[in-house]
Amino acid sequence: FRKLKSYVTYRFAATIQIVIVLTLLIFISNCPINPTFVIILALFNDLTMLPIAYDNQLASSKPENPDVYRMLALSGAFGLLETIFSMVFAYGSKPSKIFKGDFDVGQCSTETQAAIWLQMFIAAEVLIFIARAPKYVPLYIPPSMPLLVSVLMGCLVASIMAAASSTFGAMHITDIVIIWVYDFIGMFFLDLLKMYVLGLFGESVETLPDEEPREPHRKSIEEHPERKTEVEMEEGPNSVFVEGDNRGSIYAERLTEYALMKSERLSAMPPAERESMAANGRNIRAKSANKARPSITSLSMNERMSINSRSSNNYSDVRHSINIGSNLRPNIPSNKSKF
Repeated sequence: FRKLKSYVTYRFAATIQIVIVLTLLIFISNCPINPTFVIILALFNDLTMLPIAYDNQLASSKPENPDVYRMLALSGAFGLLETIFSMVFAYGSKPSKIFKGDFDVGQCSTETQAAIWLQMFIAAEVLIFIARAPKYVPLYIPPSMPLLVSVLMGCLVASIMAAASSTFGAMHITDIVIIWVYDFIGMFFLDLLKMYVLGLFGESVETLPDEEPREPHRKSIEEHPERKTEVEMEEGPNSVFVEGDNRGSIYAERLTEYALMKSERLSAMPPAERESMAANGRNIRAKSANKARPSITSLSMNERMSINSRSSNNYSDVRHSINIGSNLRPNIPSNKSKF
């Protein structure tokens, strides 16, 4: 879910930045950016984001509520701040006199258009690193290598195009480096803005640890010789058999606590009763986790068949309404037309 959420936030923010900046440049200075630049910008923004599906993410410590309005608000905040950075660059580059090129928006030369285009290009690309992290970027896990390489390669290709081709302004390498530094400084303020907005919405920024949860007490294989072969086949010869919570039980417990707090029916219960219900659930899970499981490899063939038949019977008891021999086509009333 975090991968999808980060991409949606990034996509809306980048769109807001592009639309507002291009519109303001036309209305204020009558400086339309070359349509070829805009097409390449939009195309690269999509192509470089394909590896987002393979990004590294951590599950939230609390169940996430996909609130569309909050996502749009965060995207709007990103887009507006990115717009401010782009407009400051467009109208402040010439007075600053730190660039070798003459970036005069009033003249709207090809070099000026290329400089504004490159600044927007890099700013939009690196925005994904801000959107993907639920906390400060240095405190979160790094992005996946495919995503990192894809974004940086896109920025490098755009920089080479701006430096080597007269169609893209043939910018000086020093000006390109300054644009890179400018956009990476902007990432710092975007990160601060993100944490401020998330704090206003009360969003949880805590995540579950990436390691498999383990209880402090562990029982070695020697204490469970009946599971020695099974454990070694699953986890290796030096494994330990852990009794207690695993990742699945932690997920179930946090969802239970969330339901107790958010459900309209359960939230009306007194706090003591809610805590008692949650404690009963934890006790049941602990008992089931501590129950020793027989090793399948140590059972005879007849015992294995007996377990299989009991499982089949239990399944048929639960799903007694399914009749395999009956007609599985839907029952269409006579007064309804068949398609």
